[in-house]
Amino acid sequence: MNRPAAGILFSYHFARTIVDRCDAMFRSLSQAGWPVLIDSGAFSAWRLNKPIDLDAYCDWVRPRRPWFTGGFIALDVLADRAATMDNLNKMVDRGLSPIPVLTADMPIEQVSQLAELTGNDDLCVAGGVNWPLEPMVARFRLVELERPASRVHGLGFTRNNWPWRAPMFSCDSSSWNTGTQFGHFATFEPVNGVHAIPWTKVRERGFRMLTPHQLRVVQSSGINASNVNDKMVSRTHGSWLNLCGVVAWLQFAEHLAERGRRCYLATVEPQVLTMLGAAQLTRLPGGGCRYPDCTIEYLRLRRVYKQDPSSFWRYLTNDIDWTKR
Repeated sequence: MNRPAAGILFSYHFARTIVDRCDAMFRSLSQAGWPVLIDSGAFSAWRLNKPIDLDAYCDWVRPRRPWFTGGFIALDVLADRAATMDNLNKMVDRGLSPIPVLTADMPIEQVSQLAELTGNDDLCVAGGVNWPLEPMVARFRLVELERPASRVHGLGFTRNNWPWRAPMFSCDSSSWNTGTQFGHFATFEPVNGVHAIPWTKVRERGFRMLTPHQLRVVQSSGINASNVNDKMVSRTHGSWLNLCGVVAWLQFAEHLAERGRRCYLATVEPQVLTMLGAAQLTRLPGGGCRYPDCTIEYLRLRRVYKQDPSSFWRYLTNDIDWTKR
């Protein structure tokens, strides 16, 4: 089977409420060779004021470890390196070997301590969402100097083209699929990474405001100024605008894979993968996806998922050609 360049990042914070649906997904993706990385969801839990119980997280991870081919991340505590280290020690004492997190307040010298404690060279570096780009890349370089053997994962570090300029093994995006909610039109270019603009600006100024690449993506999808309608660019899953953005992130992941790196795309619900499937089946060589084929395919995969999830996973992991350009 051809495997996708993108891995799947799933948050325990969300998975704990939909265990049955998640277990079927983890099992199928693992059997198909998809990289699956588990995040504790500490940031989401903190933001929503729903703290994560360390014992519950450990109990949930333990029997599922074989499915998490990308590993699972330790439960860190924002801006509290002492509490983060305490959690890490407790997870190791329970017989687990999580990927430790170098939090924003930890010194670089702590990298070796984290590796020795867990017994592996995987390491997550926090700060990718909020730190300025130059200092963030400098931090990755310092980590590389401190422990060259580390396989470094950049938490939330997917801005522009920096992920292939910084020394890292992998990165993830939790917001890759949120652009549609704000009506953003996203495309991928190697020079700029994934670039998005509000579609409202296109409505106001016309297609002439698009770059040549953006215009080619729109026109090759079968869309022009005279036939575009609200359904195509609605802020919902399965619209052309939505699936065009999904294609952009698939291209982003493939660009990283060609450089020996991996991009994990965060998935809140297993059904989100219907968008990845529909986008992959209808994507175009230069970006974007055929309309209305993409929406029709998305609705078809949704029906399959609702009627028979096991058939959906078999189809997604066995029959979709993920090397299609």
